[in-house]
Amino acid sequence: MSRNTPKYKIIFQTKSNVWGKYNNENKFNKKKWGKFLKYLDFKKTNFFLRKPKSLKVLYKQRLLNKQKFKSFYGNITYNKLKTIYNEIKTKNSFNIVENLIIRLESRLDIFLYRSGLFPSIFEAKQWVNHKKIKVNKTIVNNNNYVLKSGDFIEIPTNLKYKKIMLLPYSHIDNNLPILVFLRKPRINEIKYPFKFNSNFLFEYLNKN
Repeated sequence: MSRNTPKYKIIFQTKSNVWGKYNNENKFNKKKWGKFLKYLDFKKTNFFLRKPKSLKVLYKQRLLNKQKFKSFYGNITYNKLKTIYNEIKTKNSFNIVENLIIRLESRLDIFLYRSGLFPSIFEAKQWVNHKKIKVNKTIVNNNNYVLKSGDFIEIPTNLKYKKIMLLPYSHIDNNLPILVFLRKPRINEIKYPFKFNSNFLFEYLNKN
């Protein structure tokens, strides 16, 4: 899936509002989308009403689970996921998928998005790439940067954020303003706006 794929197309392809905050109703009021919307609604209804009695249905469920997961994390590539997976697997053979998710949630761009500083992960990535984010007073332009306990992120003065969401593993100093990454998130603190099956992800990454 292209990184430049419009968000509404990703929502259609995954049959789910992946990020849980986009309302595309007005966009699809145009006549040209009518048949397409009806087709997707029909496919979605029939697909989720069926029980996974066949390998074909089970394959589709695994595929959708993988697509939603990858899309949520900014269209992360399979190779990148596999690299992190293998890296974690060599260190610990238990709870590999959980550690993978925690690793992704500890990334700078994901933490900025989860904290409500940006309306999308893609915008958070863009700010990091353009060298507008400082961690511990040093400019970071690597989206894959993994935060450590105690790292503090300076909130740019020209950033028009609405309201920072205080996470169980973060702290905000409004006087500076600075956002502090207190610790790695726990798996039960990580929520998705869609149904996610970690076993499907394990099977997907454990193949070959």
